[in-house]
Amino acid sequence: MSRIQNKFKILKRNALVCYLTPDFPLRGCTESIVPALEEAGADLIEIGIPFSDPLADGPMVQSSSYRVLQAGITFKRILTIIERIRSKSEVPVIAMGYANSALNLGIDSYFNQLKSAGTDGVILPDVPMEEMERFLPAAQANTIDLIPLVSPLSSDDRIRNVCSVTSGFVYCVSIIGVTGMRTGNYFSEDLAAFLARVRKNSALPALVGFGISENQHLHYLEDKCDGYIVGSALLQAISESQSIEESVNSAVSFVKNLIRSHV
Repeated sequence: MSRIQNKFKILKRNALVCYLTPDFPLRGCTESIVPALEEAGADLIEIGIPFSDPLADGPMVQSSSYRVLQAGITFKRILTIIERIRSKSEVPVIAMGYANSALNLGIDSYFNQLKSAGTDGVILPDVPMEEMERFLPAAQANTIDLIPLVSPLSSDDRIRNVCSVTSGFVYCVSIIGVTGMRTGNYFSEDLAAFLARVRKNSALPALVGFGISENQHLHYLEDKCDGYIVGSALLQAISESQSIEESVNSAVSFVKNLIRSHV
């Protein structure tokens, strides 16, 4: 059983996944932020693998990725960050990257190196179900959960098919578009029905991402899913930090405010 699967087995509440761009906003901050977030209430950590031409990233994630790419972030450096996180914590770590990075490195090498560093899951948002078989053997060989994305446009058959060959949890995209902060009740009337369809057609925990920014979002979704994924709003909260200590404090304050009454 993977760390991700075990986490969902023992959790008695909805899960919180926190997305971080490595070394953002300061080099060395990520490995300090992660254990603090875990103590504050985060259950899983998603680490981005910055890419020059992202498909699903909204403005905040793109901006943070651009900054660390300009500063010289490398895949090797990201592996080191994950290794340092793993040396401090057993929190499940998920890498979110794009297919081109895996293809350039070699799919087997990509998954093997991520596993060796301590990664538990991989999200490839630009890999459709029809191409998943290219990546699945390497994920399975390294006991890494290959986490699927489904959207409100996904049919019941597509949800069943993609979730039948993947693992960990299913990433339910709340809106058609890219990641980014939303305020107020931005959810469409169809979101509840979509999440019900996901739960009906998949045995995997259903987590909602894209736009999760406020406590009221968690309150609205609480009985409709199994967890939440927050990224852009967390990155925004730490973006102006001038020291690692400030970035840690800002991240913790954001998460505590986000999950108040939901832990």
